[in-house]
Amino acid sequence: MTSNLWFVRANIAILSICLTFTLLLVFEVPVTLKYSISADRMFLSGMRKLEEKSLNDGVLNTAIHHLEIAALQGHTGAQKQLGKLYAKGEAVEKDLDQAYYWWQMAAEYGDAESQYYLGKEYESHSDVYDKQDAVAWLKKSATQNYTDAQILLGKYYLKEGIENKNNLDLALYWLETAAFQGSGEAQFLLGQVYHNGMGVEKDIQKAVLHYEKAKNAGLKPAIQMLNDLSTETKKANFGP
Repeated sequence: MTSNLWFVRANIAILSICLTFTLLLVFEVPVTLKYSISADRMFLSGMRKLEEKSLNDGVLNTAIHHLEIAALQGHTGAQKQLGKLYAKGEAVEKDLDQAYYWWQMAAEYGDAESQYYLGKEYESHSDVYDKQDAVAWLKKSATQNYTDAQILLGKYYLKEGIENKNNLDLALYWLETAAFQGSGEAQFLLGQVYHNGMGVEKDIQKAVLHYEKAKNAGLKPAIQMLNDLSTETKKANFGP
């Protein structure tokens, strides 16, 4: 039933786009400009309707319809939003295939956040999807300075890099890149790397430095790790 409803909506959206083109050609209006404005209007209309307090099936259907019109015109914001809605089952029935479809469309247009969502989902379902596809999407996102993708790549390479120095080097590279951009989580993970000597020589001073930066960024677990390090240091110096 859901797939049939989506098929009907998609066809209506395509008809709307064809009508728009026809009108533009008749009145000799620059197509690229009006095409973009039409997509923006549909996207904004869909988002406004999703935010209405008195949501009902009619309002939700109109919101999704407007987002689909914008998405089919190449509006990455609409594509990304549809992906989120289908992934969470908000305003529509949950459908991961539809979520991936819209995210991939936005990702191929170069949207870093959608690239991250695809990579994250592929990586977490590696029994179904190729890990290399997950890594490829995450790298596309990370190279656009999307911090969450950089952190996830760092975690991935840490997990994969126990017996592979190249993977450990890549883990450090992506975590340090995210940390440089102000990520407290990346600072915390770097603290753990140096605290536990994960592929590097154990370095308590570096661990403390990264934990301090993570604490300053608001990560509460960093406070506990600093306390643990302080206790370890005291025991090492003065005994139990």
